Amino acid sequence: MSKKLLIPLVKPSDAETVRAAGCEVLAEYPNSLLALATDKQQKSLESAGIETPELTDQAIQVSGARFAFATAVEANKSAPIPTDLQRTTYYIVKLIGPIKGEWLTAIKAAGAQIHVTLAGYALLVGMQPSVAETLKQQPWVEGISRYRPAMKISPELRPGLERDLTINHLAAVEAPTDPADRAQVEISIFPGESTEAVATEIRKSGGFVISSTPKVVTAIISRQTIIAVAGQEGVQSIIPHQFPHLHNDKAAAVMEAPADREFADITIRGDNQIIGIADTGLDSGDPATIQADFAGRVNQIVSWPNQY
Repeated sequence: MSKKLLIPLVKPSDAETVRAAGCEVLAEYPNSLLALATDKQQKSLESAGIETPELTDQAIQVSGARFAFATAVEANKSAPIPTDLQRTTYYIVKLIGPIKGEWLTAIKAAGAQIHVTLAGYALLVGMQPSVAETLKQQPWVEGISRYRPAMKISPELRPGLERDLTINHLAAVEAPTDPADRAQVEISIFPGESTEAVATEIRKSGGFVISSTPKVVTAIISRQTIIAVAGQEGVQSIIPHQFPHLHNDKAAAVMEAPADREFADITIRGDNQIIGIADTGLDSGDPATIQADFAGRVNQIVSWPNQY
C-alpha cells in the first residue's frame, strides 16, 4: 500500500533519487516533493540517506466540530443532498497536500470562490455544481464533498454530541426530543447570500430575531428551527451566542490599588484625567474616521504605521 511522503530536498540530486526509486511525484515545492511511495520504495530512499516523513491526514474542522474527509464522502453516499444546478453550492475541496498558490489561482479562474482554508489541506468553496465537476478532474484535487447541514451546526447545539462526528452524525441532524427547547444562536451567512431568507424562516417558526446584518443573524430559535435553517444552502455556520459582558475586575489587583482608591491624602477617581492608549485596529490616523465608539472623545491620534 502506498503512502504520501513529504520529502525534503537537501541536495540537488535528491529529486532524481526519488524519481529513480519509482515514487509517483504528486507535487513539487521549492524545497520538497510530495510523493506516493510503497514501503519498499520508502526503505530504498532511506538507504540513500533521504528523509521520508509521512504526510499525516488531519481532520476537517468547521463550526466547532471535526471529522475525517473520508467520513464526509461516505455520508454523501449514504444520504445524498439534492443539488440545485442553477445556484451556487458549497463544497469542501480536499487537496492532495500543502496548498500551492497556483492551485488557488486555478480554482478562482474556474469560477469558484474560496471562503475558508480548513485543516487537512482543504478549502470551503462556493461554486456552481458544474464547476465542482471540472475541479474534480484536477490532479491536485483529492476529492470534493458537499458542505452538509450537519457540518454547519456547533456540537454544543446538538445535545449529547461530541466534537468528533461520525458518518451518522454527518448524514442527518437528529430531531430534538423536546420541540419546545430553544437556544440563542449566531447564524453566519456566506458572502453574497441574503440573511432575509434566514430571518423569514425564524419568524415563520415562531423564533425571535435579535439582530440582523448582511452577514450574521442573531436569534432565539427552537432546536427544530436550527435544523431547518442549517438546510438553507447559504448558511455557513450556526453557533451558540451570548451577549457580551464587560469585566474589569483584575486591573486594580494587578496594580495593587487600595480598595478605597485612597493614596496618602488623595482619592483617585479618574476625573479630569488625560490618558494615552497604544492599540491596533482603532483607526487610520484620521480623527474624522475614528471608530464610532471614540468619535468626539479623542484629542489626538498618532497612527504609527502611517508615519513611515
